[in-house]
Amino acid sequence: MNPEVLLGLGTGKLRNIKGGISLNEFSKLILNAQEIGIKLLDTADSYSSGDSEQAIGKIRSQIKEMQICTKAGGYISNLPRPLNQFYINSKTLQKSRILLNGQYFSFDPRITPRILRKKIEASLRRLSVNSVEIFLLHGIPEIDKFNNLVEEMIKIKSDGLARKIGMSIDKTDVPDSKWCDVLQIPYGNLEHFINHKAELMINSFYTPDSSELLHRIRNIKSIDNNVSILLGSRNISHIESFSNLLKSKS
Repeated sequence: MNPEVLLGLGTGKLRNIKGGISLNEFSKLILNAQEIGIKLLDTADSYSSGDSEQAIGKIRSQIKEMQICTKAGGYISNLPRPLNQFYINSKTLQKSRILLNGQYFSFDPRITPRILRKKIEASLRRLSVNSVEIFLLHGIPEIDKFNNLVEEMIKIKSDGLARKIGMSIDKTDVPDSKWCDVLQIPYGNLEHFINHKAELMINSFYTPDSSELLHRIRNIKSIDNNVSILLGSRNISHIESFSNLLKSKS
């Protein structure tokens, strides 16, 4: 069975203080993306310290048909916002974290189930919604906290705050992911998760050949669930080209 491939827009780099776009440009990009068929917006409470979510919330009434995925727990440092944003945007520091830790970001060790609940509630307020389509743990919690946080995620779903739950991860060694409806993964880890029951969201920000990406996904016969490809471009022409390429491959 070939999966249905959907396109989403990642907003992680769009509102950063270093090289980010203005609120008006951000809104225009999302509205234009909606017009060409983008169905999903990916954000997180850590993206520009919540500014990305808030910017989406300001135009929520104009994009009611777009699904929203947000995340909580992504952790780079506990430095004040300007310094933390510099840390996030520094490619040198990013590479050093990957080399030392095997991953770019970690799950915030300070988060408890109670704090996680408060984080999704704060995200919903910023997004101007009562619930989101997808809510993910932004990283893999420490093993001694993992089960309690998973239990809270399941409660968040049962309480109607999110329709689907899961994790955004950049590693393949995950303690338990059977509870996940959705897994957000890097492009390079696609084969490792092809037999997983969860829907896959693929970060394609660093994929040099869009045609190759689509070809690989469509030829993996064992994927039974939908696949979303997240584009991180601020160039609407690039987004439209990818959308047209997807339609031509259908």
